[in-house]
Amino acid sequence: MIRIITSANIACNAHYVAAFAALRHRVLVERLGWDMPLAAKGFEYDRFDTSNAVYLVVCNETDEVVAGARLLKTTQPCLIGDCFPELAAGGVPACEKVWEVTRFVVDPCAARETGHRALGTQLVWALQSYGLMAGLNQFVSVSYAGMERLLKSVGCRFRRLGAPRAIDGRVVVGLSFDIAEDILAKVEGRLHAPIQALPALPKPGLQSLALPGIVVSEETVVAGQCTGTRQDPHFMPML
Repeated sequence: MIRIITSANIACNAHYVAAFAALRHRVLVERLGWDMPLAAKGFEYDRFDTSNAVYLVVCNETDEVVAGARLLKTTQPCLIGDCFPELAAGGVPACEKVWEVTRFVVDPCAARETGHRALGTQLVWALQSYGLMAGLNQFVSVSYAGMERLLKSVGCRFRRLGAPRAIDGRVVVGLSFDIAEDILAKVEGRLHAPIQALPALPKPGLQSLALPGIVVSEETVVAGQCTGTRQDPHFMPML
């Protein structure tokens, strides 16, 4: 099942955001070795985890978070605009219909059972579905170059925003990829099994919450607790 979590419904979904923060830590900090100043006690979060963020999380049969992504508006502070503008040679997109995909990660342990591409495909399907529901035209991302293989394999149309750069020994590239009905159909055709439609978009609501184990505000998200996992050396996430 895929869940959409925003500031409007975080009160009843805080544990999913907490589990996603723990998954981010396992993949980005423990496996890839990122040095994240705000990562502590098994959770990864940064200054873009605010009430403006939208989270898409994939849950397995036992309701554990096994993959997820964070969406940011390009008209607000975002990763490519604030941290990696050099990856967009023609300028960083800033449009209501263009959002940024960040923290696209898959649980390495779950991937050993279902295949990292299967979970990645589900997440791409969720991005396309959400984009169409929200009336978006494109997503942009700062990604490891390996992400291009996944996007190509599931039928996405994408292009590089500029020349790739080597960052901490890995090739990183700015990407733009379209959101369209025909792409959604292609991605759906590559799923290993039928998938449940996304829930309706949460209605705008609370903009700041303080809950046990998690704080969601204009400043940052601080998440709760989740268990560890092993590593899949082949999956390269969107940053």
